[in-house]
Amino acid sequence: GCLAVPKRADVVLGAATAGVAYVALAVAAATGRDALDVSAPNARLAAALVLVAVGLHAIVTPLPSLPPDPARRAWLAPVCFPVLLRPDLALVALAADGAAGIGVVAAGAVVGLLATVAWWAIGGRVVGPRVGRGLGALTGALLVLAAVRLLLDGLFAI
Repeated sequence: GCLAVPKRADVVLGAATAGVAYVALAVAAATGRDALDVSAPNARLAAALVLVAVGLHAIVTPLPSLPPDPARRAWLAPVCFPVLLRPDLALVALAADGAAGIGVVAAGAVVGLLATVAWWAIGGRVVGPRVGRGLGALTGALLVLAAVRLLLDGLFAI
């Protein structure tokens, strides 16, 4: 699978680092959008369009297997980046608006951390590659649904 990392501590540290990065992006989102002169609804529209493309891609194409690079710490590559800390999800964090948006990003980061650790603990050992591929497609479909929700939210806020 895409998390061929031998130690659970590396998986937990990589997931936690990605979660903290997303929350930091959400906290700084309003300042960043103001500096770029982008409104919150337009940021949500942009994030939604990117998520649709990424979600559709995930439905039809499996994630590549990324073995740990011995020259780097395993928590950084492949766990934190590129598996969890990704440009499409960073754009969603930047589209967060106000305390409610930061809360949603924080909750999503916690769910992502728990899911990543759970997948590492049981995913590759219990389920076969076909089930893993199916879960990847399901994740892509959920991304598309989230993108539609974000798109509607952005459209109705304009």
